[in-house]
Amino acid sequence: MSVLVDLARMVLAFLLASLTVSQLAKVMTHYDALRSFAPAAMPEQGLLISIFGIVCIVGGVAYDRLREIVSDRTLMLFALVLGAVSTTLLLVPVTAVVVVARVGESLSHILYVIAAPVVAFALLGPRMRTVLMASWGTFFTVGFLLDESILTRLVDPTERAYWLMPAAVFAVGFVLTLLLFRAGPTVSRASGEETRRRPAADDALGVRRIVASIALSAAFYVYATMFLVWKVAPEAGLVASAQPIDTAALSTAALAGNVLAIVVLTLGRRAALAPALAMAAFLLLALAQIVLPDQSSELKFALLGLMPVAIFGTVGFIARAAARGPVRLRHHGGR
Repeated sequence: MSVLVDLARMVLAFLLASLTVSQLAKVMTHYDALRSFAPAAMPEQGLLISIFGIVCIVGGVAYDRLREIVSDRTLMLFALVLGAVSTTLLLVPVTAVVVVARVGESLSHILYVIAAPVVAFALLGPRMRTVLMASWGTFFTVGFLLDESILTRLVDPTERAYWLMPAAVFAVGFVLTLLLFRAGPTVSRASGEETRRRPAADDALGVRRIVASIALSAAFYVYATMFLVWKVAPEAGLVASAQPIDTAALSTAALAGNVLAIVVLTLGRRAALAPALAMAAFLLLALAQIVLPDQSSELKFALLGLMPVAIFGTVGFIARAAARGPVRLRHHGGR
């Protein structure tokens, strides 16, 4: 029963994340000024996901600090109220005064962007929030560097701004994650002293988990994307041979990663089935991309919204191995 509950919570969190990006896409239509922050060659989807990543990184830090003051239930209620207000504002009739309708609609999207990450982080729990934040750097770095246009610009000093943005986001996310590991919440002892909830050994283990997750998640992204880009996507007509990297193929790989994530994080020791299920997911989701060829649809943005959490499976698997391995060695060591 607990597995089903965890599965439901993770699926709901994934949906909230994807819907947040969909709302950000709508905000972009009303606030053209946001595009000025991105280099001219940067795809709109890349800017959307960058903004979403920053929102979730900041939201994760804020959430872990706020939950020391108020309960999870209070934060959830706050987020749901924001979501209700957002939905209500969405009902502003377009036939009313144009200015009022535009302001109400835009405000609703902004409120939703604030509410959804809070709900998602509340649903995931402390461990999964840490894993999520540790995964941002891999997504921004590898996801953008796999773009052929970026690879051709790396040698051109005039185009460095194009890849400096994801690099900067990676650095900020990585530093914030380290801070969360090393300066965790404090608890009061009976003597009144405050001590960190995570001892130094756990901090070191946490850093190793981050490094391992970034390295292996990068390998996962490279494998998944290359498999889809040069095998499935061209045969399905999703991308032309002169366009080796395509958003549709990358989002398909991300969705396959989500399936792998749910399997690994819910099955635990039975996660040996994950590779076979992941390959089946690759094929099924590639077919889904054929059925959904419209690149501009909101569903496409929802698929893109799932990309940052695609490496949950790899990170979860490594985290489990890192946590259980030393314990087993000590247990069988010959006491």
